[in-house]
Amino acid sequence: MSSSRFTITSRSPQDPKSVVCEVDATSPETVSKFATTAAHVGLSWGADSAAQLRADALVASSIALESASEYLANLMVEEVGKPINEARAELARAVSFARYFAQQPLADAGTVYRALSVASATSFSVRRPAGVAGLITPWNFPVLIPIWKIFPALAYGNGVLWKPSEEATCIALALSKLLSDHLPEGLLSVLPGGADTGRAVLEQADVLSFTGSVEVGHLIIGSAKGRHIPVQAELGGLSATIVMPDADPASAARMLAGGAFGYAGQRCTSTRRIITVGHSKAFIEALVAETRALNIGDPADESVAIGPVINRMAKDRVHDAVRRAKAEGGRVLNQTNPIPDGEGWFTPCFLVDGVDPGHFLAQEEVFGPVCAVMSAKDFPEAVDIANSTRYGLAAAVITSDQGVVAQAIEKLDAGMIRINAPTSGADPHVPFTGVRCSAYGPPELGSGVQDFYTKLRTITTHPPLACA
Repeated sequence: MSSSRFTITSRSPQDPKSVVCEVDATSPETVSKFATTAAHVGLSWGADSAAQLRADALVASSIALESASEYLANLMVEEVGKPINEARAELARAVSFARYFAQQPLADAGTVYRALSVASATSFSVRRPAGVAGLITPWNFPVLIPIWKIFPALAYGNGVLWKPSEEATCIALALSKLLSDHLPEGLLSVLPGGADTGRAVLEQADVLSFTGSVEVGHLIIGSAKGRHIPVQAELGGLSATIVMPDADPASAARMLAGGAFGYAGQRCTSTRRIITVGHSKAFIEALVAETRALNIGDPADESVAIGPVINRMAKDRVHDAVRRAKAEGGRVLNQTNPIPDGEGWFTPCFLVDGVDPGHFLAQEEVFGPVCAVMSAKDFPEAVDIANSTRYGLAAAVITSDQGVVAQAIEKLDAGMIRINAPTSGADPHVPFTGVRCSAYGPPELGSGVQDFYTKLRTITTHPPLACA
């Protein structure tokens, strides 16, 4: 991707000479106009009497999304290099998320409270739309994450300004057109652009949801707090999986190779640190074998497990991190996976051991196919290592020992804890959240997002006043 003040050019990471689309960046003035329209259209869209209309429109949108799944999956392959099997899986999950949130306009929207001081009084709460929701989304899940932000924002009666990543501009334009065909004109606007467009969205929004880097997220959080608007931010992670001695080596290795290197390690919940407890030779050998077996190549090929990283900067970041780790005593465990010839941004996967918990590879997110392998003498030490970074999105433990499971649930300091499962994954009805630098504000997903996209009003009524 390259962008100037006026133009965004999105290129295919497996063939950087191939331009997927080229569009004008949205100016701040245009963002302001779209915000005014979204606020006006949202007044009728968000009315209590329009709840069934909202549900019907979102159901129709979810059906359209399902019908276009194969087209969008192939576009995802082309624009962000996601392997076709993963792209299809993302679309299937996006449809399920859309169906879930399509029912939320009909959910309960308030509470009745008992009268205490005046027996004949009644108090109750209601929720009203926040107004205009600003949504800023990443390129790595270019359909699923937008869906899990757009659908609840619309379900609870808001207009939407959506600023997608420049790297996923073409997908965003296609998805927006698909959804807008079933919505009132002007309710949902997609706003391609860079930092200037993002700042303009933040300046116009009544509530803002962001997924992206820690550095950009902190700027957004500070600006949103300055405007006194609610902000929700998911900011990445350095997820750790603890492998206990009772774990089956082959099964654990197969799961962790996919969890670390699927989509070239470009998930915020990818496993970036593996911590073994006790004797681990059989597991390490199995993990190396599984990693070597991963097929890197054309993401349109159904036999391919891993495609390219998103751009040259990402590829350089991966290779620089591995060179630095080796220079500082790290060791690459696996032989280099064969990668395709040509100019695509392909890179091997790297399992690196010989680094201590304070090493940069165990402290900072590379966001690529690099995974640090460390050891601990016992489970408490493994927990200390897992908790020793500024991140806290997801963590996992692989064991059949229920005592260890209980300790993991209590001691691991992460927003999402998984037992005998990869660190990645999400469900529409389950909160998606993190701690420390991995998240800010209320969680995404689940019924609790209603609180984020709405404003609470408490009403107290008394009987008519008696005549004097």
